Amino acid sequence: SETGGASLDSPQIPANLPTAESSYTEGRKRYLLMRVDFPDYTNDVFPTNNALQHMVDMSNFLAQISYFKHVIAPVGKGSDITPIMRMGEAASAYDNQGLSKLYPEARAVAQNVYGYDLTRYDFFFVCTGGSPAYGYAGLGYVGGVGYHLANGYFDVRTSAHELGHNLGLGHANWRDTGDRSTIGAGSNEEYGDPFDTMGGSGGGSRHFSAGYKSRLGWIPSSDALTVTTSGVYRVHAHD
Repeated sequence: SETGGASLDSPQIPANLPTAESSYTEGRKRYLLMRVDFPDYTNDVFPTNNALQHMVDMSNFLAQISYFKHVIAPVGKGSDITPIMRMGEAASAYDNQGLSKLYPEARAVAQNVYGYDLTRYDFFFVCTGGSPAYGYAGLGYVGGVGYHLANGYFDVRTSAHELGHNLGLGHANWRDTGDRSTIGAGSNEEYGDPFDTMGGSGGGSRHFSAGYKSRLGWIPSSDALTVTTSGVYRVHAHD
């Protein structure tokens, strides 16, 4: 009764896809979206309808950019959204401790209070609104499971960016040479690539770069050439 018209069906996966090469970055993945509140902050910051839509949007985006190699299981069919789970301390006790304190406690409450079998899920993320206080929109482990969406940034751009960190990706930077050279003196800009969700792209409208997709196994090695000698090479669009 709370789907809000959002489709929870799996994306239509083409037949005869190649066998997944990585059990971590590829396949049907089960997500647990954890919603929390606090004794002194009981706002429902991520209503069920919005949380469901977020899972649908994430599923569609990841299926598209991975060429259906990373597919999120539908909610209720592998993935789940928790009820609002009460944390044990006042909100301020978790300020700027999203992964070090809030995330592990949310996992423990999901398991011990609400009965979720955590071994049934592949990826986890916890969501908070205007409180506790965090100096970021999202934060994720690099190469490990778990991320936090903070300050109400419950959009695909932030969620996919933090998932990219979980999958082992760093930021998509560029070298700012002030337009004087492509390789000369300059400085690093951490989020400089405007065409990559791991960089300065907004709204989740941009894919991961071709190099990142190759690293994740979403582009096969035969289609990702490493140029070591001068020559003429064909470049294909990947997005």
